[in-house]
Amino acid sequence: MGVLLITCPLTGKRFSTGIQIEWDDFYQIDSSTVMISHCPYCSEDHEWRYRDAQWVPAIPPSDWIENL
Repeated sequence: MGVLLITCPLTGKRFSTGIQIEWDDFYQIDSSTVMISHCPYCSEDHEWRYRDAQWVPAIPPSDWIENL
């Protein structure tokens, strides 16, 4: 199971959305679905679509959204 990352448009830093998903399931999601994630870097809420996200197999616990 991997996790989805997005990039803050203000800082350019990537962060975890907190969404864990299997690689095969990631490409079956409707790419027009809009999600909102709170950014730990700029403290703003960012809208994004699945096509904007990056799937990674794992991130270190220090980068988990729950720990930021």
